[in-house]
Amino acid sequence: MRRSLIAFLLLFCGCNGSASIQGLANDAGSTDAASAEASVATQPSDFVPPTGKQANPLPESPGIYRLLLAHSTDGLTFTRDERVLTDQANTASAVASSDGSVWIYYTGSGIDANRDAIAVAVSANEGATFSYRKVVFSPSPLGAPLGDPDVSLLADGTFRMFVTGPNGSLPTISVYDSTDGIHFTKRGDSFSRTSGAMDSCTANFGELWQMWTLSPTDSEMLRASSSDGVTFSFAEKRALNFDNVLYFLSGSLQTPSGRRYYGFAPTTIRSFTSTDGIVLTADPGVCLSLGGSALELNTIKDPAVVRLASGRHLMAYTSYIP
Repeated sequence: MRRSLIAFLLLFCGCNGSASIQGLANDAGSTDAASAEASVATQPSDFVPPTGKQANPLPESPGIYRLLLAHSTDGLTFTRDERVLTDQANTASAVASSDGSVWIYYTGSGIDANRDAIAVAVSANEGATFSYRKVVFSPSPLGAPLGDPDVSLLADGTFRMFVTGPNGSLPTISVYDSTDGIHFTKRGDSFSRTSGAMDSCTANFGELWQMWTLSPTDSEMLRASSSDGVTFSFAEKRALNFDNVLYFLSGSLQTPSGRRYYGFAPTTIRSFTSTDGIVLTADPGVCLSLGGSALELNTIKDPAVVRLASGRHLMAYTSYIP
């Protein structure tokens, strides 16, 4: 479920591991951005998503995982669609742009010249069908690929993506912006620690942004804050234990009562409500539990949830390929 520092080093020597998720930061967007988003959603795919497991994948490579879909009327209790979005893909990040298009970013195996890379599945019809596109970064990353996309939409329609990449031998979080959801330009390095930081989950709370990341060395999460949404400072390290179960945050979605975070334990996906990104209150019940689907194996994790124009909710989540 969580990657050790050794696994990180293996993966970023040539095969990236997972992607992190993030929900909708702001539903508004500019007219120009909406036009670009609509054209992307209706364009043909760059590639055909793979089916089945990757041959001889590295540990925690996306080659052993798949992304599956589920839906909900309230964003709290989900029903499986029994649909595979793509195989050989890990931890998604979902947003809905101002034109109603759904964007599900993920790290996939063998997308960029047979290396792992970030891609996006875009839908103009609320997830009925998808177009698959490669994500382009400027400057182009040298050496190890980027992974763990964590995407928010800004008020002007800008796509802001936080990614995990190498800083020497340690993972760090960097930030990129895009006007079309495909071509991203680097803004800078956002956050790291002496032991590294990875798989961010970032949200805007007005005056402050809050970022939660995985720690490469243990089961506690790191929290960092920012006033500009670009450069983050360490705030605390905390184990997120609810009802004696350890959860890891993977994304969030704005609701009338606050921001709803989605997190996971090995066999359970659950939601939490927060008004500041610091104090988290567990919502009643669970969103989804392992079991009952032949498309899953051993775990469900890393939920990415987006609210559709119809008011329904769509979730992309990760499981092992049976």
